[in-house]
Formats: sequence, C-alpha cells, structure tokens
Amino acid sequence: MQYLLRGLEQHGIGHRAFTEDEFWRICSDEDIEVHWSRKRFSFYFTVPDQDLRVIVLPDRYSGPRLLFSMCHELAHHFLHGGDTPCVAFQGLSDSRYEAEADAVALAWLIPQTSLGTPEGDDDSRFVRKLWKDRRRLFFLHGI
Repeated sequence: MQYLLRGLEQHGIGHRAFTEDEFWRICSDEDIEVHWSRKRFSFYFTVPDQDLRVIVLPDRYSGPRLLFSMCHELAHHFLHGGDTPCVAFQGLSDSRYEAEADAVALAWLIPQTSLGTPEGDDDSRFVRKLWKDRRRLFFLHGI
C-alpha cells in the first residue's frame, strides 16, 4: 500500500485534500470516461481490448459523498485496472479490493496533516464516519 501511495503523490495524495477539479483532470489524463447514473452505487470498469476505462457515479451524490466516490473509483483504476477486464461496484465487490480502494480514498480526501480536527461545519453521519475511518487507518497502518 505504501508503494501505491507514493506512486499517487503526483496527484496530491498525502499532501492536500482531494478536489473535484483534480478528479476531472486525472480522468482526462488517464483517458477515463465518466458517466452519471440514476442508480444508487458508483462503479468502475475497464475493457482493455477496447481501451475502455469508465467510472459511473450516481447523479444523486454531492459534496463529501461524491468526492469519496470519485476517489474510491479512481483508486480502483490505479489499483485494479489493468490488462484484464475489471468491474468494481462500491461496497458490492471483493472485500479486499473494496478495503484497498476505501483506504486510498480516505488518504486522498484527508491527508495525515489534517487528522487533528475535522474541517468545516459538516456534521453529517457520513462525514463523521469518514473521519473515524481515516483515523483508524492511520492508527492501524500509519497511513
């Protein structure tokens, strides 16, 4: 995991909080198509024979939930996309792959330097869970 995180430093992981603009820039650089869906879950899939990489995001997501999904699906791209067909549904696929994508997304959204106190006034259950999970990731793995 440390090797992967070092590889993603060029995209700001570990140094600054991820932004939506960065998502769009990375998708453009990596030639990833992004589609909006009315479905409930985000997912990533790739078809290497057709040089196809796609992230599908629910159109109902916004704010921190959207940013987390963006990071999570990009993590699948960097971790699990490659020379074989791949499909990863957030929360519904291989538990190891999901845990890895969550870890990368958390580190991307909340750098270690920000682990003191949550920023902003967002007191949603989802944001509190992100902060709790991020602190746990740091405590257990030093990431």
